[in-house]
Amino acid sequence: MTIQLNGKPVAGFPVDVLELLELIKEGGYDFYGLRVVETGVEPGDILENSWEIIDDVPQYELPGTSVIAIDESKSGVRTAIAQIRIYYGRYLLLVGSNEIAGSGQDDYEDYLEAPEVLAVWPATWWGGSS
Repeated sequence: MTIQLNGKPVAGFPVDVLELLELIKEGGYDFYGLRVVETGVEPGDILENSWEIIDDVPQYELPGTSVIAIDESKSGVRTAIAQIRIYYGRYLLLVGSNEIAGSGQDDYEDYLEAPEVLAVWPATWWGGSS
């Protein structure tokens, strides 16, 4: 299934809706999210808390890892894909956690506690590494 937003195909997105839904179904967690990072990580890695960054300077540690939350439905996955595309990085991550630490300032942003990396793809819409 080709990813579409507002009726138009999303060029360069490395994974489709059905694949994400299947990974979530198999994941065994209560909460899921997408995250974009600069450095490579592997499935099974546990992510550390994110930092609030202002003008490229870390200000303070957040209560969890910042992610774009995924509602476990086709429309929820499409919404997360639309939101994650505004973030820059080389790798797209699907993560899961059983604990949510709060909500962020961005639309659909949540903080997950110690999320596990479930899958990694190149962030091809930004020219991410392959």
